[in-house]
Amino acid sequence: MKQFLPSLFLILFFFIPFCAFTDAAEFNMLSAEKTALIDENKTAITIRANIQDAAVYLNNEYQGQTPCIISDLAPGTYKLTVKKTGYGEQYYFVAVQKGQSNTFFVELKKITGFVLINGVPDGSFIYSDGSLISPDRIPAFGAPMELEEGYHTITIRKFGYTDFTTQVYVVRRLIIPLQVSMTKAAFSLSGFSATRKKFNPVYTGALGSCTFYFKVTAPGTGKLTITDTAGTEVYSYAFPEFTTWEQSTSWNGRDKYGNVLPDGSYSATITAGGYTQTAYTQIDHSLTYHPADVTKSGTGIGTIPAAFMMAEDTTFIGVEVQPSFRTADTPFYEAPVNTYFGITPVSWFELSVNLGMHPGIENVPLSFGGAFKLGSSAVITSNTKFCFAAIMRYGYTSQKLYEPYGIDTGNGLGGGGAFGIESPLFYAGISSEYLFGTIQGNLKNNDSIWKNGIGLEYRPGQTVTIKSWCALNSAFGDTTGTCWFRALDTGAGVTLQLGSSSVMLNLKGTTLLYFEGIHYFSGTLGLTYLF
Repeated sequence: MKQFLPSLFLILFFFIPFCAFTDAAEFNMLSAEKTALIDENKTAITIRANIQDAAVYLNNEYQGQTPCIISDLAPGTYKLTVKKTGYGEQYYFVAVQKGQSNTFFVELKKITGFVLINGVPDGSFIYSDGSLISPDRIPAFGAPMELEEGYHTITIRKFGYTDFTTQVYVVRRLIIPLQVSMTKAAFSLSGFSATRKKFNPVYTGALGSCTFYFKVTAPGTGKLTITDTAGTEVYSYAFPEFTTWEQSTSWNGRDKYGNVLPDGSYSATITAGGYTQTAYTQIDHSLTYHPADVTKSGTGIGTIPAAFMMAEDTTFIGVEVQPSFRTADTPFYEAPVNTYFGITPVSWFELSVNLGMHPGIENVPLSFGGAFKLGSSAVITSNTKFCFAAIMRYGYTSQKLYEPYGIDTGNGLGGGGAFGIESPLFYAGISSEYLFGTIQGNLKNNDSIWKNGIGLEYRPGQTVTIKSWCALNSAFGDTTGTCWFRALDTGAGVTLQLGSSSVMLNLKGTTLLYFEGIHYFSGTLGLTYLF
């Protein structure tokens, strides 16, 4: 916007027509949106509105909040009032008739006023109460901006200028002038940081690089210089002219000739406008990002937890679809959609949460859960180590799943441990978990499960794993009684990194074999994004 001169003219132009409009009640007859026949001696009306929880009055007597159902009124005509703070009240007459159920819809409109902003530099960002006003809400040159009645904090931002912030009170149907005065900002640099403490440049994409961030306040240029522990420059990058506050660049662990640099600590220094700041990162070729499955107990193999951990400072998010079938009169059972999120802030701690819905089952059950894993390892040989981890978890589902029950479906509270031998080429491990309240996750339920599993993983490369697993479920409690051999949970799968991205594709086939009862078979297609 540019400064607009005769603000007074615009104020009068908008204000005079508004003054001609008053808040006087308009009592019109409101037609029914929907009519249904009921008992001939009964009456009923329903008041709906475009706003939830608006107050409803009949003949000035409060009846409730929208949507509001009012029954057994005497037939006749009533004055209807619908109102809510911040919205204009609406007044109507409605007819209540014997033997009918009528639904009436009322639309409430926000009470608004206008702010006329002058003196804003071209290309500025306008914020109201901390929210950026989208371009389609910013009026044309010289026109006022419509806002809800009340106090608003207005902020104007433009790169290279100091922010302008003020508070205005917007009055209904009035135009409030606001004169903006912005000054050029002095150059400054702050917040220089590295996204990764360690990374392995053998990987591609976000996994094999480190991104450096910083903020500037005005146009200028800068240079990023990366040096090794001896102070030798190994890489540099010259920033073009700064045109916005947020600046970033990524480094893939290579020198200016494209050669992968050796393990060690590296210093990154940004110099711009007389400012100098330094951040640190490490290249570590021993870091591995296992294309692992995400179980109800955290990262693992198929449906059982593993003792290995995700690399430090790794976050993962994913989704999977798992159509399931059974040996019953109706073979198709369900097609659950599961989403999960996890983070490994340090090398010995992992936290994960999951949320799922189960289409195919009546009423579509919902499930959720979370787990944390504490793990470490001990070196056996130069490339082989002994891994161990402790797991705690909880899960809940709104309905019972996989009858005749007595197997691990992700529900209940419990924990366990996992142990394994790991090398760059393979992983072999065992796990054991004991869970209470396993039917749905209700801890008052006296059902529990002891699950013991074996997992094997072959790693022909850093970006692919081939795996198989088998777990015995032993059940105890009121639903199943004591059954040491309740069911076997077995399966196999493959996980691979997609191209140069940080996305992992998971393909699995699982069988759930009750020793007495139904058998279940499922296939899983999943995507996991690591960053």
